[in-house]
Amino acid sequence: MIFILPPKLLSVWALFWILFFFLLEIPAQINVFTAETMRQLNKETGFYNKARIDFTYHSGNTVTQAFKLRYRTDYVRSNYHLFAVNDFQVRSKDSNVFINQGMIHGRSIRSIKPKQMLEAFVQKQFNQSILLKDRSLLGGGLRFQLFDQSPNKTNSNLDVYVGVGAMWEYEKIEDVGSVALVTNLIRSTNYISLNYAISGQSMLEITTYYQVNFTNQKDFRVLTEVNLNYQLTKKVQAFTSLNSRYDNEPPQKLVFHDLQINNGIILSF
Repeated sequence: MIFILPPKLLSVWALFWILFFFLLEIPAQINVFTAETMRQLNKETGFYNKARIDFTYHSGNTVTQAFKLRYRTDYVRSNYHLFAVNDFQVRSKDSNVFINQGMIHGRSIRSIKPKQMLEAFVQKQFNQSILLKDRSLLGGGLRFQLFDQSPNKTNSNLDVYVGVGAMWEYEKIEDVGSVALVTNLIRSTNYISLNYAISGQSMLEITTYYQVNFTNQKDFRVLTEVNLNYQLTKKVQAFTSLNSRYDNEPPQKLVFHDLQINNGIILSF
C-alpha cells in the first residue's frame, strides 16, 4: 500500500529533513513534547493531567519490546506555565522482564513578549540500554515563535518554535567493565519544533534538539521526535511516534544511533 501525503504536508517534511541533516553536519535533556507544551499555554488557569500508554519496538544497541507509561501534570496561570513529566518503562528481552529506563523532568515557562518566552528546567534520568547510570540536568534559555496558527494568515495550520539555551550536565556512565565514566560540563541546548494541523482531529509534531559541549565541538547529540496524533474522543488520543537519538561520541561498545517506534493512546483528565 502506498500513502501519498498532501502537498502542504510534504513541504513540512521537506523542511524538517533539511534542518535535520544540516544539524548533523555542524562541527542532547529529553524531548518534552514542545507542541503539547505550547497548547497548554493557551488554556485557562488550572491543573491538567495526561497519562500516555504505548508499546515500543527498539532497535540499535539493544533489540527489545517494551510497555511504557508516561504521566504529565501541568499548572497554567495567565502568562506562566509549570509542568512535570514522569517516564517509566518496563522492557522484555529473551523472555525476561526488567526495568531499565526512567526519567523525571520539570520545567517552568514565562511569557515575556507575545512570541518570546523564558524557560528553566531540571531533569533526573537513567537508561541501562545506553549504559547511563545517572544523568542530572539544570538549565534554561529563550523560546521564540516564528509562525503561529492564526486564522488570518495563510499558514494558519503551522506553528514553528525555536529554542536556544544552556545547561549543566552531570553524567555517570558504565563505560568499560566496571569502570564508571563521569562527566561534569556545560552544554548548549537548542531545538526547533514544527507543529502541523493536518485536520481538526489529527496533528503532526516534529521536534529536534541539538546539544553540544562548549569546550569540544565534536561532542554533540541530536535528538528527534516525530509524533502523529489522532483525536478519538475529547479525552482520548491515538498516536504513532518515532524517536531518534544520535550521539557523536558515545561510550565504548555502543553505536552512534538509536531508534524507537511507539504506538499507543493518551488519556486526558
